Amino acid sequence: MPSIQNKLLFWLVLCIVLASSCSGIISYKKSFTATTELFDYLLQEVATSLPAHLDTKTIYQRDSLNKHIVVQIWNHKQHLIYSSNPEWKLPRYTQQGFQTITAFSTSWRIYTENRRSNYIQVAYQSSAVHELATELAIQAILPFALIIPLVLILVALIIHQGLSPFRSTAQALAERTPDQLEPLPTKKLPKELVIITRAINELLARLASALNAQRSFVADAAHELRSPLTALKLQLQLTERIQQEPQRSQALAKLHERLNRAIHLVEQMLLLARQESSLEPTNFQLHSINQLVVHAVQSQQALAQQKKIHLEAQTSPEDIQLLMNLSSMEILLRNLIENALKHTPPEGIVIVAVHEDNQAIVLRVVDNGCGIDAEEREQVFRRFYRATNNQQGGTGLGLAIVKSIAEQHHASIALLDSPLGQGLLVELKLPKNINKF
Repeated sequence: MPSIQNKLLFWLVLCIVLASSCSGIISYKKSFTATTELFDYLLQEVATSLPAHLDTKTIYQRDSLNKHIVVQIWNHKQHLIYSSNPEWKLPRYTQQGFQTITAFSTSWRIYTENRRSNYIQVAYQSSAVHELATELAIQAILPFALIIPLVLILVALIIHQGLSPFRSTAQALAERTPDQLEPLPTKKLPKELVIITRAINELLARLASALNAQRSFVADAAHELRSPLTALKLQLQLTERIQQEPQRSQALAKLHERLNRAIHLVEQMLLLARQESSLEPTNFQLHSINQLVVHAVQSQQALAQQKKIHLEAQTSPEDIQLLMNLSSMEILLRNLIENALKHTPPEGIVIVAVHEDNQAIVLRVVDNGCGIDAEEREQVFRRFYRATNNQQGGTGLGLAIVKSIAEQHHASIALLDSPLGQGLLVELKLPKNINKF
């Protein structure tokens, strides 16, 4: 597992080493340039300081000015009359001024000058410049070499101390239990960690909300399942005691009806659980909202004809493409149409319409059934809530599922008075901005 601390140390050490190396190279080059200029100046000064009338008697004799420096003088007859270092017998070069030559397998820097028919040549070995430049460069970077280990130790300690808030936050998270989802404190934390901590707190809040919803759902489900299962058991016991055929057949039919209602309740509960927990992937793709409405109405025509209800689809003249989860939207429409058909009397009307305005795509389901009282319209979206004028039974989960799918699509939903004189209008406004998903 990669470590931020080790990575920081590695790159800092690498940067320090590279910086020191660059500093050494720059120091060497500057020292070499300065030393070369200094030696050139010395060569010229040595040549200039010699007497105007040169002969072997007027020149101070010594073995050598320096083991790296050679002074040679030729007379007008091109005879060598003086050499400060007989060990190095350099040839006479006619070019005057400074030049760099190679002799005796080494590089030399020479300066030549004519003085009163005499030819003066002063030279030094280039290796002397390199040695002096290297020595100066080492002296320049030596303090850095001594300080670098101390700097690395200090950097390691600073990084270790700087990352301590991360370790304390990680320890605080590790000590949490599923029942301890309070937000982490953000005081006295560095800005970089505050951002992460706030994101973790938001995640903890969502997790707490999901757990609370799960606990509430399990409690509600246990309560809602207890009654139908008890009724099924009583109906089964009653059916077992009936011996006569007509009454026994009626009791069995009643048992089947109660069993179907229990199965429908379980299916609705599982569907709501999947929608609220987002266990299924929400694959949003472009689909035709007109085709969705037409297919939903066609799938419910058999039920509408059975109840003698006029079920109609009113689509937009233009094909409307919407980014949506097709399976979820099919469930939403099916629940709305089933609710409308359930609460609309025979010879009634149910209309499913869709149109587009400047802000959104509006989907409406209108009926002329019993409707929902205005004061209960906010409550019916709660799980297992049944309106007081509900005479058709039901699980109380249909509108809760519709609400969950609408929120999944960032849509708003409203329950309004039906324009048919009585009944209910369910209006769903879906945003057209597909970039939200």
